[in-house]
Amino acid sequence: MLTLRTAVNQWESDQNNHWNVRFYGRSFQAATEVFLSRSPGGNPGARWVRDRHMRFHREVFSGSPVTVTSGVGTDGDLEGRIVHVMRQGDTVLATAIDEGCDPAAGAPWSEPELTDKVSPRGLMAGPLDPVMPDHGAVRRLCCATGVARVAEMDHHGLMPLDNFVPRSSAAMHNLMNAIGFTREFIARTRISRMAVEMKLTRHADCTAGTPLTSHTWISEVEGKSFSVRHLVVEARNGNPVMSIEHKLLFVDLNLRRSVPPPETLRSGLERYFAAEGKGQP
Repeated sequence: MLTLRTAVNQWESDQNNHWNVRFYGRSFQAATEVFLSRSPGGNPGARWVRDRHMRFHREVFSGSPVTVTSGVGTDGDLEGRIVHVMRQGDTVLATAIDEGCDPAAGAPWSEPELTDKVSPRGLMAGPLDPVMPDHGAVRRLCCATGVARVAEMDHHGLMPLDNFVPRSSAAMHNLMNAIGFTREFIARTRISRMAVEMKLTRHADCTAGTPLTSHTWISEVEGKSFSVRHLVVEARNGNPVMSIEHKLLFVDLNLRRSVPPPETLRSGLERYFAAEGKGQP
């Protein structure tokens, strides 16, 4: 089922001059709401999605027309979940799996040949737990990310998952700066970072006026990739609101290819790494 047609605006690009991940999330959120609006209960807004797992397969640049098709998975780990495929023409750009608070109903997903592109690869399948490493195990970054505003809410007064992405991005930019992965470093070395996978898990509803804090750390370093984890909490009481994890590649901007991490970043990676039985820097 076709659930969205859109296009990439220049102002939606990030420091790598391609579409920022928040706008993939916004597109998938819109696609889910369009899909569910056909059910008798109408559009549930932000409340239905409890976990979103996105994979990014191709860079998307300003001016690109984009479509999203959606359907309900009927087999295995996809059963009852809404599966999205984003394309430019026939090229698959990104995919997403939305898991709801109850099984989705509607047109079945009919592209089983894309199961490998849709399924989780570098990040765990299923919802993230609202955990945070011990103070003694890791030096994590605590980032005040502002107050949830009325303009960020949906028609039921709740914040959709895609509006948490700018907060995780701000926290990650601060973390990258702390380890030495700065704009100046990128300009000098032409080595940057690009997301290839991302997941978000809702732990509680977020309403307007809620001050939010992100606890952010590096959860894995392996080969040419690394992962960054966030636990977003209510600043006033520490209650978990959202867990977010990014899988990123170190990328040579001249070649547009993944490369090993520069040696000059290793000490910074180690400083913010949570030793949770995953790959060591």
